[in-house]
Amino acid sequence: MEENARLWDVFLDVQRGLPRQGPGNRDSTSRALSLCGDLPENPRVLDIGCGPGMQTLALAQELDSYVTAVDFPAEYLDQLKTCIEAAEVMEQVEALAGDMNALAFAENTFDLIWAEGSAYIMGFAQALEAWWPLKKPGGYLAATELVWLRPEAERPAEATAFFADEYPAMTDVKTTANMFRDHGHDLVGHFTLPDAAPVWRQL
Repeated sequence: MEENARLWDVFLDVQRGLPRQGPGNRDSTSRALSLCGDLPENPRVLDIGCGPGMQTLALAQELDSYVTAVDFPAEYLDQLKTCIEAAEVMEQVEALAGDMNALAFAENTFDLIWAEGSAYIMGFAQALEAWWPLKKPGGYLAATELVWLRPEAERPAEATAFFADEYPAMTDVKTTANMFRDHGHDLVGHFTLPDAAPVWRQL
């Protein structure tokens, strides 16, 4: 228990002060959002693992929507509140402390579920299974996932060993994409984050 608390403190300390707590950038958020082509006007959005809310702000502004942003660390939510106040979108964003493993929302609530760099905490397949029922029929779930971009034979041995310990569920693009279909869902598109975005590259 003490070790888990220490590791969590290290995690927060490493990321403290960064504008984002995950891979991505505004252009990538916009690109992913463009794949969600037939959202209703002023859709209701759930941002899971929102961090300090860079993508939360983008969703609220680009969709002119109401966004429920959920994360666990209080300091992330404090940063989010500062961000939305500065952008004057306080009426469009609700910041909630919550556990992504046990979200207290009714089924068929959201037009769009968003998770930039957070689904790995549960495991991507587990996140799809847990979060999909919260989506309205015809709605979307958009998420980023850490994947191998090189064939197994071309992966650096050090990186392979590291992720075997730290994220053994990590797989490749095709397998990750098929997780949507395996759960009975349509996949409307996917792309690799560009070099311009903070991301683990060419693993």
